[in-house]
Amino acid sequence: MQRHKSFLGLVTVLLGLSGCDTLYGIDSGKVVSNDADNSCIALALQNTPGVTEVRFQPRKNENWLVLGRGPHHGSIIRYFYYKVSGVESHPTFMIEDYGDGNFYVSNTMLSMNKTIPEAEMRAVLPVMRVAERKISSDCGLPINVDMRHSCNWRPCDPRNAP
Repeated sequence: MQRHKSFLGLVTVLLGLSGCDTLYGIDSGKVVSNDADNSCIALALQNTPGVTEVRFQPRKNENWLVLGRGPHHGSIIRYFYYKVSGVESHPTFMIEDYGDGNFYVSNTMLSMNKTIPEAEMRAVLPVMRVAERKISSDCGLPINVDMRHSCNWRPCDPRNAP
């Protein structure tokens, strides 16, 4: 009986420690049916007012899709990391190939288990939206319409719109 109680106690502690990671910040995404050139996206980001640096990094998706929509195993996920003047946190523009001519495009600034200061989110959100409009117009990626933004998993304050 004592061994059983010890085992249950250990399991309870381990389950409590494993917990869930919490993401904070700005999130947006949309599935589109066309793609854009990497150099065009990088240039559009570089030419966005407030953006100070852009870094492109493609990564091969090593995960397997079990259910639903998502990037296929072996596809390239394209990350465009960019910095916004005067802000410590950095947004990421990402494109995932869902196959069959569909692409998931996201523009995020997320932090795991640590909140991003409201002042940073207020400063970055307008720059992110301008970048999306610039990528849409310059590169033909239709993300300037119906791309909803959430701030800490709630709709972003409309006063942050440029």
